[in-house]
Amino acid sequence: MNQRRVFYLDFIRVVSILLIFIYHFNVAMEDFNISVPFPLLTNTCNVTLGHIGVSLFLLLSGASLTYTYPKYKTLKDFYKKRFLSIFPAFWLIYLGLFLWFDVPEHTGILASETPLWYLIFSVIGMDGYLYAVLPTFYSIGEWFLGMIIILYVLFPFFHWCMKKFPRIFFIVMLIWYFAWTRLFSFSLFPIERSILIRVFDFVLGMYFIAYIKKFSILIGYFSILGSIIFLFCPLPLPFIDQIELSGIFIFVALCTLSTLITSKRLSKICMYISQCSYPFFLLHHVILSRLLHKHMDASFLAVEYFIIIIMTFLYTLFLASGIERMLQTFFGYLKERKAQSLVKQ
Repeated sequence: MNQRRVFYLDFIRVVSILLIFIYHFNVAMEDFNISVPFPLLTNTCNVTLGHIGVSLFLLLSGASLTYTYPKYKTLKDFYKKRFLSIFPAFWLIYLGLFLWFDVPEHTGILASETPLWYLIFSVIGMDGYLYAVLPTFYSIGEWFLGMIIILYVLFPFFHWCMKKFPRIFFIVMLIWYFAWTRLFSFSLFPIERSILIRVFDFVLGMYFIAYIKKFSILIGYFSILGSIIFLFCPLPLPFIDQIELSGIFIFVALCTLSTLITSKRLSKICMYISQCSYPFFLLHHVILSRLLHKHMDASFLAVEYFIIIIMTFLYTLFLASGIERMLQTFFGYLKERKAQSLVKQ
């Protein structure tokens, strides 16, 4: 696979970050009763920007793992890398916010009546996903982080099935999706948050990068047209199908659009934001809540709104970048110490 393929993964990750950030920014404004004349689009004619961003992220997760998986010599190496990519940043930010806000303000864990042992769900990164059904200490990250962790655990099995029985496995997953969406009701989780459904996005992303080396121009333009239709034309489809099809059309459309980007500077910016995407997701809810709470019941001019959303995005990105560099420096230090100890032996 060539570098263009790597770039389109970064490009789609940046778009998913922007969509989810804009959606949550506008939702936070509504929560704090902040008005603005011309807010950015939050809801399309069929789904929200948040739904689209999550779909892109799930497709991207399956694609990214499939792209990097061949470099791992053992399952132990794979799971070690996944562990280090998720939990150190999660624990660091969780502990930092606890010490920075909860301790001096006596809020969060310190003020909750929830039994302390429920903190285990935060330790394993499942608090956001289980928040709808359990009294967890959810404070950072996205609800779909827990889903992603489970899908990462299952990925080697999915990858084996895809390589061993590519057609059969895809048909099985297609039947799986339609069976769950047509024959069962979802009461604990909204249907769009069920891992039983969204596993299809993840596996589809795997197939995209494993078997589709390049989208034809015709398919690309068709996907762009389909994306426009799903964004601006109400369609009489089940809600979950609207989410799935919107995500697929926009994913392929972004792949096509990425081939038109030749600027090295823009490519570097996308790579930079992409590298900071995980701590960005972990931080942005807290920052939005803390910032916009100070402007409760306010009324912004359009220019103020756009300045605030841009500055908030850059500020979150700055903090995320600092955390990413801190972790990389720490891991680099440990790697160097390990190398030195091996030399001494």
